[in-house]
Amino acid sequence: MNILELSQKEQDYLVKTRRYLHQNPELSMEEKETSAFIQKELTALGVPFEMVDEYGVLAKIEGQNTDKMVALRGDMDALPIQEENDHLTYRSVVPGVMHACGHDAHTAMLLGAVRVLNQVKSELKGTVLFCFQQAEEVAYGAKRQVEVLKAYPVKSCLGLHVASDVETGILEVSPGAVMAAADIFKVYVQGKGGHGSRPDLAIDPILACATMVLEIARAKAQEMNPFEASTISVGGLQAGSRFNVIPDTGYFEGTIRTLSKESRKKASEIVSRVCNGVALAHGVEVKVEIIDVIQITYNDEKCTELFKQSATKIMPVENIKKMDVTLGSEDFSEFSMRYPSVFAMLGTKNEKLQTDFPHHHPRFNLDDSELFLGTALYAQYAVDFLENNEC
Repeated sequence: MNILELSQKEQDYLVKTRRYLHQNPELSMEEKETSAFIQKELTALGVPFEMVDEYGVLAKIEGQNTDKMVALRGDMDALPIQEENDHLTYRSVVPGVMHACGHDAHTAMLLGAVRVLNQVKSELKGTVLFCFQQAEEVAYGAKRQVEVLKAYPVKSCLGLHVASDVETGILEVSPGAVMAAADIFKVYVQGKGGHGSRPDLAIDPILACATMVLEIARAKAQEMNPFEASTISVGGLQAGSRFNVIPDTGYFEGTIRTLSKESRKKASEIVSRVCNGVALAHGVEVKVEIIDVIQITYNDEKCTELFKQSATKIMPVENIKKMDVTLGSEDFSEFSMRYPSVFAMLGTKNEKLQTDFPHHHPRFNLDDSELFLGTALYAQYAVDFLENNEC
C-alpha cells in the first residue's frame, strides 16, 4: 500500500473539510454540529463509531485482528475569539468564535486518515481507533477519551498539532518531555477594610497580595532548577474599587508550568509557602488553592523513533526536525500518561499567505496546501505500528 499517494488524493477533500469547519467553529463542550458532521462522514464510509460523552466520537477500523490497536487523536473545539481575517472567504460566521489553534485542520486530517485506512483495512495487521476529541481547550476531552479507551487493547497513541511558527511541510518531533504540565493557583486574602487616611486601623490585603506576587517571583528565580525550563506566572489580581478605601479582601491567580514531577512539586510548594509566610507577616488570612489541570506530555522514545521512520516514507528526511520543548500545555498528555505515545508538530507557516500569526491570535490561519501530510503521517504510523510487535 502507498499511504502517501492515497493521502495526496484526499487533498481536495481535506481543504474543503477544514475550511468548512473553520467557517463553522464551536466552543469547547458545544461541538454539536462538528460532531454531527464527523458522524455523517463516518456513516457515509461505513465506519462504525461510538460516542464519548455528548460530542466526542471514537471510530474504529478493524484489520486482520483486534488484539492489537493503535489510537489516533484529533481535537475539534474552537476558541472564544473574534476572527479578524476579513480577507478569507471561509472566515468564521459565528460571532466571537474562531478556530484560532488549528483544531479544524486536526479534525480534517484525522477524517482523511479514516478515508485512507478504510481503503486498505484488509491489509492492516491490527485495528485502528480514531479519537475525535471535544473540549481540548478546557482540558476535559482527553480524560474522557482515555476512559473509553480502557475497554480496548490500545498499545500506542499518536497526536498531531499544526504549528504556525514552523514552515509548511516541516515536521518536528522529539522523545521525552515535550510540553509542560499546567497547574492553576488561586490565592484568596482576607484583611480588614478601612479608610485610606487611617491605614493603621486597617489590615491592607493589597499590600499583602503585592508582596506575595513579588516574593513568588523571587523564590521562583532563586529556588527552581535553572537548568530546567519552568514558570510561575500571575495572570490576574483584583483588590479594591475606590481610591480612598482599603478593601477587606484581595485575590490573585496564575499558572505554573513545569517539565518534571520534581519541579512541579517544588513550584507548588513555593506558591503555598510564600503566600502563607507573607500572610503571617502582614497579619492577613490566606487561602491557597492549587489545581492540577494538565499533565506533562511525554513522547515514548521507541515509539518516537518508529514515528520518525514512518515519516521518512512521507517526506524528505531533512524535513524532519527536532521539536523544541515548550512550556505550552496539551491535554494529549492524558494519552501519553497511559500509553506509549507520540505528539508531533506539523508546520503550516507561510508568510506570503499570512499564516504566521501565533496560535490563539485573531489573525491565526494556516497554510492548508499540504494537509495531506498530516493524514499520511497518521495513517503511516498506524500501519507501521501494527506491523511491529512493539515500538
